[in-house]
Amino acid sequence: MTRLSLVLQAGATLLLLSPSTYASFITNSNLSINSVGAVAVNENDIDFGYTGGATVTEPPIATDPVAATGFGNFTVNAGSTNGSFAGLTSVVVQDLCRGGAGCPALGEVQAGTPTDFANFITFPQQPTWSIALTLLELGTDGTAGCAGAPGSGTPGQVCSIPNSPFDLQNTSTGVTVSFAFLGSLTNGTSTNPIQGNFSTTFSGTDLQTILSAINQGESIATGATGSLTIQSAAPEPSTILLAGLGGALLALGAIRRRARN
Repeated sequence: MTRLSLVLQAGATLLLLSPSTYASFITNSNLSINSVGAVAVNENDIDFGYTGGATVTEPPIATDPVAATGFGNFTVNAGSTNGSFAGLTSVVVQDLCRGGAGCPALGEVQAGTPTDFANFITFPQQPTWSIALTLLELGTDGTAGCAGAPGSGTPGQVCSIPNSPFDLQNTSTGVTVSFAFLGSLTNGTSTNPIQGNFSTTFSGTDLQTILSAINQGESIATGATGSLTIQSAAPEPSTILLAGLGGALLALGAIRRRARN
């Protein structure tokens, strides 16, 4: 069974914001989850709640229609969850699509284009908490390693599917597929910038085989397990001090200018 993982971290952009804006409400916390169903991916959709069938090949090919019009349910691994997330039992992740038939207008997300996809991730036990997706980043591995017939891949080859967020890498045992994104985690009053990375692995295949399937319009289905880790830390006291000192110096300069005038 393939493993699905999603990693989120608070971004250093907190250091660039004013003290009233970067107040942190999630501190030193980790959240680990497992998807209840499978996840299916094609050239247009990421279906986090795929419930259809799949072939027994590697990679598994979805045998039922894939539509990014809903969400995926995730359960929380209590043993790997702590801090502000302790006590949570479930998380919901919204599907993503980049346009075309069946893609809801509010769910359309183009890789590389800033967006504001609210409630990308929500927390049923904390109704005021949510993660908004602000940027689905383009893949960064380039296309040089994408060439080759299915089955011809070698370990170490990397490839980014053009105009998509997906990076693929051949390993000694299979393929890793991943994408990165930016977002913001809020509780309704405070906000934490988020950097995220989604990845899944397939055994006994290569990126050339996966590319061939996607280029033929197929959807790739993952296994039903996954993990999500969110880490966040409040700004260092020295950072707050420097921000306050900068503001004080600007105010002092303005007072001096008014005095001279």
